[in-house]
Amino acid sequence: MHADDLAAIIADVATGAIPVRDDVSAGPVIGGCTPVNVASGDAATQRDYLGAITDTLGLEPTWDDKPAWTGQIRADRARGWGWTPQVSLDDALAELRAGLRS
Repeated sequence: MHADDLAAIIADVATGAIPVRDDVSAGPVIGGCTPVNVASGDAATQRDYLGAITDTLGLEPTWDDKPAWTGQIRADRARGWGWTPQVSLDDALAELRAGLRS
């Protein structure tokens, strides 16, 4: 999740661009607190993120390939409200790399 995308959905809810509804699948519930996950549009792994960091810093990572949690952060609710992320995983990782180089 890129900070720009997070800020965008917060602003869309706050300004009414994503209107409140009676049904949680259509929008935030009127007068309630509606939990919602937001995530980038691309499937990503911890290896994507840490690999970008270690590669940029010229480090050789040590990977532990033992069984681990393989779940997903699902953003179906946000997408059902008409929201879509604007920053791709590739662009976010390129921005991360550029920040580490500077």
